[in-house]
Amino acid sequence: NLLYLYLNGNNITKFPDQSFAQRLVSLGIARCHLTSLPAYLSKVNKLSYLDARDNYIGHVDNTLLSLIKKNKMDAYFAGNEVVCSKHEELDCKPLCSKYCYKRSSVENGHCDLACNSKACKYDGGEC
Repeated sequence: NLLYLYLNGNNITKFPDQSFAQRLVSLGIARCHLTSLPAYLSKVNKLSYLDARDNYIGHVDNTLLSLIKKNKMDAYFAGNEVVCSKHEELDCKPLCSKYCYKRSSVENGHCDLACNSKACKYDGGEC
């Protein structure tokens, strides 16, 4: 019944098995030293948010690319030089900070502490 899983900033040597992912809608795996994404990730049909920034990911399969497009997913890949050079359709533009979790978090009507920095213009003036 897990909906949100945020592993950001951890050194993941083995990705969790697919049993956790049945209902998953949000996955944060930024700064985890990952070189690849598990194949089953493209079958997580409810996924609407994927933060895979600042890893060493070299490949994103076409099924996952299709899921990102179909779900209009907030999927961030900045800092993955190899995969960003291969796939123009991925969002590889850096966010205003490593900790601001979503492009739409800035100026969304409330102060998001993760976006409360000079680079994020103090969450667009909301903090």
